Amino acid sequence: GRLVLMYKWDASKALELIEREGVTNFTGVPTMTMDMLASPDFAGRDTSSLRSMSSGGAPNPPHMVAKVHDAIPTSQAGVGYGLSEVAGIATTNGGIFYAEKPASVGFQPRVSEMRVVDDDGADVAPGERGELLIRGPHVFVEYHNKPEETAQCKDADGWFNTGDIAVVDEDGFVSIVDRAKDVIIRGGENVGSAEIEAAVAHFPGVHECAAFGVPHERLGEEVAVAIYPIAGRSVDIEALQAHVGEHLAAFKVPTRVFIYDEPLPKNPNGKILKRQLRQRATPAT
Repeated sequence: GRLVLMYKWDASKALELIEREGVTNFTGVPTMTMDMLASPDFAGRDTSSLRSMSSGGAPNPPHMVAKVHDAIPTSQAGVGYGLSEVAGIATTNGGIFYAEKPASVGFQPRVSEMRVVDDDGADVAPGERGELLIRGPHVFVEYHNKPEETAQCKDADGWFNTGDIAVVDEDGFVSIVDRAKDVIIRGGENVGSAEIEAAVAHFPGVHECAAFGVPHERLGEEVAVAIYPIAGRSVDIEALQAHVGEHLAAFKVPTRVFIYDEPLPKNPNGKILKRQLRQRATPAT
């Protein structure tokens, strides 16, 4: 076996490498998978060597599970969730489990413990949202020379607060709703950006999207979404809003929609920079 690395992301080059090197397992952020499937070079490249298309580092839209299998029948989609503080990986989901629960990042491994708690630190019932805590041998000891920062997210019993809002269903499968810092608070209602992105990403013509909150005088925040369409396609904003309204509550429908003619800003790892999008969408005062 061998490891094939890319030092700079390029979808066309990645497809070339998959064909030339006979790559069996691709791992990257979801945007990379989307880029390859949308590439004009995709149809002309042999991707039959692929057995899995794994993603992590950012939310993977649920519809991508079936989309990967339809585009590359030899391959199955996979997803992982983790943070540096838990040695990079906390849960994984793949195969038939991922097909059955495409919104989940997997279930608690035997080597660790997980809890979902409310604002008072009490465990919530299955299916209810709360902050995800993790404890186990893979959890970091401390931030080097930063005892105050360590104490803010890790208690004396070893429970690490991930800062992520999660739901655990009755089967033990974990779904990440949002980063706590990315939750949009609209008129006192908490709105998860990840669920909005999942609905928007399923709308025809959308290649990339990101949901975020922008200031609103009366509501505190209103829901905004930035979209980069598939090449040669356009996105009808009213139709998009109607589509989201069919899947989510009315207060979660984006009232501000920004269409970009270039890819959304990202960091070197391919994660969309919501802070930049928020700054661009908020007029200077």
